[in-house]
Amino acid sequence: DLVIPSKESILKEGYPTNGNGQTYGPNMGDLILGELEEPDLMLAEGENGTIGYVKKEDLNGPQPKTPEEAVKLNGAKPREIPLYDVDGEPVIGKFWIGK
Repeated sequence: DLVIPSKESILKEGYPTNGNGQTYGPNMGDLILGELEEPDLMLAEGENGTIGYVKKEDLNGPQPKTPEEAVKLNGAKPREIPLYDVDGEPVIGKFWIGK
């Protein structure tokens, strides 16, 4: 079973950390206005309703270095990133961005 921390426990104690030292849970950044950073692994629903975690760096994707790159990335095609178990491994599914 997938471990999902409650919003209440995150607000009280911060994000839990898995065995690999990564924080995980639902992204609460919008709810608490910058008091808590995004977790390393964010709760997500992948293909076929699979619930798991996506890595923050995978979700953010490539970052533009110039305005031209930003324009090009703005029109980027949907992309697939791995969906992980709470430990950040193994891959348990796929998550689509922009689909």
